[in-house]
Amino acid sequence: MTIDERRYLLEDFSEEGRQQLLNLRTADAELKRLKDQEAIAHTARESYGRALAEAIKSARPVTVQ
Repeated sequence: MTIDERRYLLEDFSEEGRQQLLNLRTADAELKRLKDQEAIAHTARESYGRALAEAIKSARPVTVQ
């Protein structure tokens, strides 16, 4: 295991050290999941924007005075 450019043996970790490593890995996995969700949302938003532009092609814009 490499942490801050230093190598460690996992079996040398205390129980708390192992738990913190598990917490770190869980947090990393959640960050990746959220980034993936964000990418999906951006793609959907772009698609909805294109669909909206197509759907309103026949609508007349209102002139504001």
